[in-house]
Amino acid sequence: MSPAIDRQRQIFFGYLDIDGATEYKYETHRGHWKAAFLHFFEDFPDYLGDAQKTLFARLKHPQLQPLNFWKALGDGIVYTGEFATPNEAYAYSKAFYNASVHFNDYLFKRSGLWVKAASWFATFPEVNLAIKTPAGEDYLGPDIDIGFRLAAHALSQRMLVAMDLAYELTFADFVDELDFYHVGWRKMKGVAKDKPYPVLMITGRAKPEIPIWESYLNDLTRNYIEGSPLSPGQVRDLIDRYKRDLHFEKDRI
Repeated sequence: MSPAIDRQRQIFFGYLDIDGATEYKYETHRGHWKAAFLHFFEDFPDYLGDAQKTLFARLKHPQLQPLNFWKALGDGIVYTGEFATPNEAYAYSKAFYNASVHFNDYLFKRSGLWVKAASWFATFPEVNLAIKTPAGEDYLGPDIDIGFRLAAHALSQRMLVAMDLAYELTFADFVDELDFYHVGWRKMKGVAKDKPYPVLMITGRAKPEIPIWESYLNDLTRNYIEGSPLSPGQVRDLIDRYKRDLHFEKDRI
């Protein structure tokens, strides 16, 4: 068995997926859907690279390593990056968000498809486990489970963030460039003692517009359209209260 990697680390995870991917494959000529999916997998890295280069230079983080492609999961892709401070977590989160926004416009104009995103982070080895495999480094643990459970609720043209990442981001020097929304609650199997989990999302200061009829289809979307951003303090208060009511213990998530 490959050894565990036990150096203290915090790793950001960025997940991107095609909204309505299965339906698109069944309803679109195979030549068209194959081309669209190739654009997704082949072109997004360029958008992410440009977003990181621009943002890291502006934030004066030239030493921060670009996000790494971790794996493809069905029609989704996951990137990772190790960070040490809230500012570095912000740089990864905002770059991934910016890339998803610009790529959304590109993919919709080209193929009529939207993407959806989610992000979280995990700590090692205190809570989670990093292992070496023949395919590269892999990650296991409750923070990873939470991330993928949250990603299952990802919303078209938006980026959800796990609560611990949202909390971290509120301490970044550039937090005023983000808006936080609490758009509702979801039960996620095995997470938080099966109690509803707060669904949070981030945007830039310009609130992305969503078709108004979407509010009928999804309560998370309705809450976003009708809601207002939370301040960083309100985000922390929400999460602190949630963990207090949950009797949260870090070593027994």
